[in-house]
Amino acid sequence: MLRNLAAFAALLSLADSNSALGQCDVGWSRVLGPRGTSGPVYSLLAASDGNRSVMYIGGQFKTSNNIVCQNVVMWDGIAVLGLGAGLLPQVYSLFGDNVADSSRVLLGTDSTLFVWNGQDFQWDGIAPGRDVYAITSMERDDARHIVIGTNGVFRQSESVCVWSNDGASWSPLGVFGGGFNGPVVYSLLEHDDGSGLALYAGGDFSWVDDVSAESIARHRDGVWEAVGGGLFGRVRAMHVYNDGSGPALFVGGRFAFPPGGPLRGVLKWDGQTWTSTQTGFDLLGQVRAIAEFDGSLYVGGEFISIDGMSMRNLARWDGHIWHEIAPGARVNGTNGPVYALEVFDDGDGPALYVGGEFSVAGNAAAQNIARWDGAEFSAIGRGHGASYFSLAVFSIDTGNGPELYAVADPAQSIGDEPSFGILRWTGHDWISLGELPPDRYGIYAAASFDDGSGRKLYVTGDFMSIDGVPARGFARYDGQRWEEVGGGIELDTLVFILKEFDDGGGPALYAAGQFTSIGGVAANTIAKWNGVTWSPLGAGLGGISGPRGYDLAVYDDGAGPALYVSGYFGTAGGITARSIARWDGQFWSALEPGLWSPPMAYSGYCLETFDDGTGEKLYVGGFFYNIGPLIVHGLAAWDGASWSALGDGPGLSRVADLAAVDFGYGSRLFAGGDRGVPPDNRTLAIWDGENWMGFTRDTGPNQQVFTLAAGRDQSGPTILVAGAFDMVGGIPSAYIARFGCVRNDIAGDLNCDQTVNTFDIDAFVLALQDAARYAEVYPYCRVENADTNADNVINNFDIDPFVALLVGE
Repeated sequence: MLRNLAAFAALLSLADSNSALGQCDVGWSRVLGPRGTSGPVYSLLAASDGNRSVMYIGGQFKTSNNIVCQNVVMWDGIAVLGLGAGLLPQVYSLFGDNVADSSRVLLGTDSTLFVWNGQDFQWDGIAPGRDVYAITSMERDDARHIVIGTNGVFRQSESVCVWSNDGASWSPLGVFGGGFNGPVVYSLLEHDDGSGLALYAGGDFSWVDDVSAESIARHRDGVWEAVGGGLFGRVRAMHVYNDGSGPALFVGGRFAFPPGGPLRGVLKWDGQTWTSTQTGFDLLGQVRAIAEFDGSLYVGGEFISIDGMSMRNLARWDGHIWHEIAPGARVNGTNGPVYALEVFDDGDGPALYVGGEFSVAGNAAAQNIARWDGAEFSAIGRGHGASYFSLAVFSIDTGNGPELYAVADPAQSIGDEPSFGILRWTGHDWISLGELPPDRYGIYAAASFDDGSGRKLYVTGDFMSIDGVPARGFARYDGQRWEEVGGGIELDTLVFILKEFDDGGGPALYAAGQFTSIGGVAANTIAKWNGVTWSPLGAGLGGISGPRGYDLAVYDDGAGPALYVSGYFGTAGGITARSIARWDGQFWSALEPGLWSPPMAYSGYCLETFDDGTGEKLYVGGFFYNIGPLIVHGLAAWDGASWSALGDGPGLSRVADLAAVDFGYGSRLFAGGDRGVPPDNRTLAIWDGENWMGFTRDTGPNQQVFTLAAGRDQSGPTILVAGAFDMVGGIPSAYIARFGCVRNDIAGDLNCDQTVNTFDIDAFVLALQDAARYAEVYPYCRVENADTNADNVINNFDIDPFVALLVGE
């Protein structure tokens, strides 16, 4: 956070160190956790839940994509779904049981083997009582049986067990012994290397049934036997892959080959001999997972190099040479260990899912699980992502000053649990004002308005009800309940913006968007609600096919307050007005020459009033480059008589939204939108009245910004930013982030979200056990916040004070 503070101090050109800014650290903080899981992912399984293709995710975590769960969830390509109450033991392995029911899933934990039948967890006597690291099935006695690999069952030496034909007991398959920390079996699979089908077991052992077998053995015709000369170490993963010379067994782990030789990470068994796939491998590393994707063999684990090339925990073998993943990205692989790999088609085509203990994969903020499509990484959920209308933020004054709100459609979730509707930001938490049915698109616009019965929150959008109250497309909230307004509006009426304005006839609510009628009243693109009925604004907006009004603002140009509209249109009230126009309550007027530069039409997406020190002006941003001969780069100011440019512009390819805020050192104008030109690739910039200061990819949102909202929360002046990003200022934050006063010294806040809650538990435990590892997983947080008893030492004496902070004592 201190690194960010220094960057922002430079960005904001603060010359006075005694300014109000010095009273607090201004920077980014996340208001949603990153996409992924709150703890490590150990296992992945692509299977079926009986009706559709899904992927099961197992590990040691309490939340996933902001839903509360326990160590196991299901991903259907759109949303993360909990499996009942979850499992208390951590989940090490997953297997689709095709012996009896293809929809049944077996889960190996640190104490037993559980069965998920689609409704609840059962064990039915399947309780070996040891860590279950591997699950598969094998042919035996003309039937298939479940086989598990463990760290010893009944007696420490029985590491492979078979579920008996009578369905009532486990029986050991051989006696294992030896190993550095064994005997343990980590991997099981069936394979025919040319000498017949056999069950292969890899792990940490040195003999089976008095047969010398270092780390790997095979069971065939009732007998265990060695595989080559053994591997002298630890086998963690096995996979059958055809590199062009026929199917062969590829083995990953940490072992010496040949005996006494250098450590190797991935070896190939062709049925006769062992060969290495690389000439050099990270001496301290190991391979934990192997999978085939798009014709190549992918390996994951804990390593930093293969064959002298930098490869961070994930690499690709094409059958001949090794390739790094996401070269040139922030991380060429992941910034932490990879424990599981699985190929799953989430609806957008097959992709490789990577599970482990990391926070960044390539350029994506992905907490412990990421999706690799062969070209780039994304967090789960990111493939469907946020869009302008699926996620937005608002600043609304309901009588208590400007408050901050967000809306999300059923493809998104905000807060600790899914909330498909509108929520208010307190500064620490999201408070839901009502949920929408998941089969609708959601809320598009919101505003505060007093129709004579008191100030209320009005919303429009594609919905038939809010919180179970029937309301078709137009509703209001009085602080306690929702109700439909004026009989609702047509569901195909797209209202992009609502704005209160008094045109001389009393306060009214104005709506702009894309429609030809609203509430049964003919109106072109813009209309007025007086609290009782809708009415058009003259001939409205038109002049081109599909006219749209994107934003509304009230501005006094010297002749009295007037309502300004920006959008995509060629006429207003029948007169030429290129994408921006003025309504004084009776007549339309144009702001010549407008935003349209023939032969192409450009759009004005946003409006904001701002005083740069020379008087208040109206600012319009959008997708345009000039206003007549004036080059403006997508953003211009109107003083009531003429247009002016803002220097060289914000450096965005499109300005999507504007917001003005004063953090105590003078008002600044924030402009957000589409990524600009390299090398900055900025999506957010600040105008101080004289100069632009842009956020780079490392200091601001790393992807597109849709909306901005300036207001206040418990920490003071704040801007909420919504968009397609998953990281801001190097801090993982899914789609929404906060810029304003931040504190990085809150005792117990171990995940940098400005509050102490259950999301800090895993981070606190990690800080307590391994400070260095904590710094890797949470690089922008302070491990000192774990010193909850303030004795300058982080140890077990901090646990009780942390719990007290957690429960609010």
